[in-house]
Amino acid sequence: MSEAISLDASDVSNEADARNDKTPLPGKYHVVIREVDDSYEKVDKIIVRMEVGAGTTPKQEGLVHTEFFPVTANALPRLKLLAIVTGLLKPGQVSNVDFNQAVDRFLVIVLEESADKNTGKLYTNITWDGMYSVDHADVLKVNKNQLWLNYVAQQKRQEQPAQQPTQQAATPVKQPAQQPTPQQPTTEQPPATVPFDPPAEAATDFPPVTAPAKPAAPTKPAAAAESTGDPNHIDL
Repeated sequence: MSEAISLDASDVSNEADARNDKTPLPGKYHVVIREVDDSYEKVDKIIVRMEVGAGTTPKQEGLVHTEFFPVTANALPRLKLLAIVTGLLKPGQVSNVDFNQAVDRFLVIVLEESADKNTGKLYTNITWDGMYSVDHADVLKVNKNQLWLNYVAQQKRQEQPAQQPTQQAATPVKQPAQQPTPQQPTTEQPPATVPFDPPAEAATDFPPVTAPAKPAAPTKPAAAAESTGDPNHIDL
């Protein structure tokens, strides 16, 4: 026998919520831009995804709203407003705006629900001019949480250039000339001189050298008797 499964759908209000495609309910919200798609690959519009922080409708924090901005002559004023409230364009300025630089910037939006004229399907979109800078007087009372305030403060610090304190040039102080340090008289005595006695000259009286006696000249033998030419002849 099968058993029933207990399910809780109290946190969803329509099919989109059940598909994890939940979008914020109508209201005023502090949001941060998380993604900008200006490739025109999906649609011929600039797609901007914004994460909800806090607002007039409770329990919407963390939800994502996606807004489509057409790039047509009639829709350019709306893109101009988005650029101004996000700090990409200054009033009175003419500039080429890259909306990818709007990522991580903050603004306040006004969401309203409207029905499609053809299908009758309900959509939640930003009103035509429902975009404000975070410190605009018309949205100062929109609910905020402390985490969101920290994010906004950080964003504003990044947008404002750091002011360097003006420093006066320091007057150079002339240093007095350094006096040479006087040398203290020395009490060290010079080393004693040791008398040098040259060594006695080497003796030059040597015994006379006697030349070795020459060997006696060999005695020349007496002349032999005149040969008679006869080998057997003997003188008597």
